[in-house]
Amino acid sequence: MLRVRVRYEDEESRAALKKAGFRWNPQRKLWEGPDTPANRELLDRLGLVPEALLAPAADHELERHDKQAAELLGEYIYSFSREGRRVVGISWAGAKRLAQKYLPGLEVELVRVDTTDKWIAVVVKAKTERGSALGAAQVPASERFAYTIAINKAQRNAIMNLLDEAIIKRALEEYLQELQT
Repeated sequence: MLRVRVRYEDEESRAALKKAGFRWNPQRKLWEGPDTPANRELLDRLGLVPEALLAPAADHELERHDKQAAELLGEYIYSFSREGRRVVGISWAGAKRLAQKYLPGLEVELVRVDTTDKWIAVVVKAKTERGSALGAAQVPASERFAYTIAINKAQRNAIMNLLDEAIIKRALEEYLQELQT
């Protein structure tokens, strides 16, 4: 079984995965499909990396370390391809984790919400004793849970704007290094 995360904006990849027999797993919030050479080729062509290679249920389970690493990638880091480039960043869960560690006393407040027939746009303000930052996000109104997604993205962006770049870089390096060990 192949498991892969796809950004909701990446309609082309989602359509290709559906066509290849992948199905959305709402509990895991990712796409799952059969591990075939054709599907591996499709993922390569789309620039997507499987989260974890899962053996059939009758086979042995993943080693504990491999499983934790795969969960870490899925929880704290996102990765997708856009216009032929690999995009890697800190997820909403990763931003919350970094905020717990590096931004004590963090408060986030909703500043503005704008809606149209096509978009929901949100601006939030994150503040600590050391400063404040705005975060914004825009999500297609047709997207399921668009309002919640927009708020979460805006919160993540505000938190990331408060964090020092060195912390973000170190966190990404640590997470990615953990996956390689």
